[in-house]
Amino acid sequence: MEKIIKQLDEEKKPILLDKILPYKENRSIMEILSSIGGWHIGYEGVAHSTTTFHTAFTKGYPHMGMTFCSAQVGHENFTDSPLNIYGKIIANTVAEKLEFDFKRIYRLFWNYYTKGQEGVGHYDLQSEKNISIVYNLMDTDGGTEILKQFYPDICGQAKIFKSNWWHRGVTTKEDKSRVILNIILD
Repeated sequence: MEKIIKQLDEEKKPILLDKILPYKENRSIMEILSSIGGWHIGYEGVAHSTTTFHTAFTKGYPHMGMTFCSAQVGHENFTDSPLNIYGKIIANTVAEKLEFDFKRIYRLFWNYYTKGQEGVGHYDLQSEKNISIVYNLMDTDGGTEILKQFYPDICGQAKIFKSNWWHRGVTTKEDKSRVILNIILD
C-alpha cells in the first residue's frame, strides 16, 4: 500500500478506476440495500452536532442522507452478508488493479442520498497510512468532492484517495438519489 500512498501524496488527486463490477452486479447490490434493515441518519461531521437528530431536523444544517455500516473495525467474517462479500470483491479488485496489498478492510459504509441531502466535508481517518475508496453504484448528476475537486458519480467507478483527505458527498440536482460505498483499508 506504500506505493499507492506515495503516488497519492505526489499527485494530490484521487486515482479513478472504471468498471470494477458489471452494471448488473451494481443493480443487485442496490436491490439488497433497498430491502435491508439497519439504516441510520447520516452523521458525517458529527463534531458539528450533538446528535444525529440534529443533523436531520435542524434548519441550516445539511441532511446527510442515510447510512448503513455492514463491517467495521474488528469485523472478520466477510461471508456473513452478501454486502460484505461485494465490498471485499471491490477492495480486492482495486488492490489487484493497482498492484498493492492491504492488511484488512477497516470499514464498509453504504450511503444513500436523495435530492437535497448532502455530505459534510470530513476525513475518514486522520491516519497517513489508510486508503479510502468511494465506489459508485450508479450514474448520477451528484458526486464526491475530494480536496475541493468535484468527481461525478460514474457507475462501477472507484475513487481511491488517502483517508485523511477532506471529502464530501455532493447531492443530485435532477436525479432521484445516489448510492455509494465507502471503504477504508489498512
